[in-house]
Amino acid sequence: MMKKILSAILLSIVFCAASFGQIFPKDSLMYNGTRDQIINLVILPDGYTSAEQAKFKTDATAFMNYFFSQSPFSAYKNYFNVYTVNVPSNESGVIHPHTATDCGSDDIVTNPDIYFKSTMDVAGIHRLIVADNGIVYTTLNNNFPQWDLVLILVNSTKYGGSGGTFSVASTDPNAAQVAVHEIGHSFGNLRDEYYPGESYMIEQANTTKESNSTLVRWKNWMGIKNTGIYKFEEDATWHRPHQSCMMRYLDSPFCAYCNELIIEKIHTITNAIYAYTPDPTTFSVTDEKILFAVTTLQPVPNTLKITWMLNGSSYAGNTDTLTLDSNTLSKGTHTLVATVADTTAAVKSSAHPTNHLYSIQWTIDKLATNISIHALQYKSKVSAYPNPFHDNLTISYTLEKTSNVRVDMLDINGSLIQTLVKQNNESAGKYTQTANISAQNLPAGVYLIRYLIDDFTYTEQIIKE
Repeated sequence: MMKKILSAILLSIVFCAASFGQIFPKDSLMYNGTRDQIINLVILPDGYTSAEQAKFKTDATAFMNYFFSQSPFSAYKNYFNVYTVNVPSNESGVIHPHTATDCGSDDIVTNPDIYFKSTMDVAGIHRLIVADNGIVYTTLNNNFPQWDLVLILVNSTKYGGSGGTFSVASTDPNAAQVAVHEIGHSFGNLRDEYYPGESYMIEQANTTKESNSTLVRWKNWMGIKNTGIYKFEEDATWHRPHQSCMMRYLDSPFCAYCNELIIEKIHTITNAIYAYTPDPTTFSVTDEKILFAVTTLQPVPNTLKITWMLNGSSYAGNTDTLTLDSNTLSKGTHTLVATVADTTAAVKSSAHPTNHLYSIQWTIDKLATNISIHALQYKSKVSAYPNPFHDNLTISYTLEKTSNVRVDMLDINGSLIQTLVKQNNESAGKYTQTANISAQNLPAGVYLIRYLIDDFTYTEQIIKE
């Protein structure tokens, strides 16, 4: 009997691996750049059969259009790609066990065979719809490992959704607003500003027990756009920054502070400098004019400011191209730096001007008959994803020549946690390697990934959920 049970378990494991390790068709609904440089919003269907994939694409497109009509996503639309992974379910709908005390009398028990097992009544709350995260992770790893933000659209007109590692929303008439609210949780790390219950109240960006206006996290917004310190009516020890934010009410925009937090998250996982020239190679020219340029991810309206510094002194104003006449350079080494800053008035964080400043640096060696340019910036050619990550982190880097490579994971104070990559004399080419972080038992928070490529060092922030 035991052997039969173990065989059944083994068959079940094999069946699950076969079922959830599949490769599915993918569509691009919006493309702004390569996956390793742009925020990838991936929309997954649950409860859409093979015959309903056209309906899924229509629903996904409708959500996307609404999403990018809302601030701050409307201003930073150019920072996003949108893809669908077209996963069919065997049956339509959502799983509804009818176990929540707030189920309506007209609600019926449903148990369709749907791919991601999206279920209502989670935690005894009728509207709380949650998918099976394990199946979602497997599907993403097999089909779209470079995801940054995921929305699961559930083919049901029942009102509901959830936020967490992945956002979930139904196709109820308020679905698009619900989805944006849930993405506020998943992407912006925001809390509900209605009272969800004592067990859900924690210190986070937009909820606090702090009542001192000089210490509260949103102190820079106090008195602006109706930002203040507002008590929760249900528990006056807790406070929120606004009375009518999207995190409290549908049909409301994000308040100024939540809007800022989402913008800061966008900057944390992207580089406003998308590309640059000269490319990071070494080359020689005779005495002539050299074109330098940066291609940026521009908000709408464009609030980026570009400055150019030659040998530490201001050289040019707000322009994305610069022509340098090598005849004006003396013999020796010179440094040219292009710096990009987002000057949006929608951010008042005192850390923004230093944390989210992007630069590209060239070192110019002026010789007697020519100059050699050595770009010291790999920033657009190294990446760690997904960001935020859970247990597994993929490291990608491109080498232009044989190099010594080391990639370390550090805590926010710069202490070494784990060496993810260590290779000596690695040949030129593009490399991708997946690192398992789960053994470290890391708490959620911000960490650093440090790339050491020969004499080049670059550090980026990454978030553990």
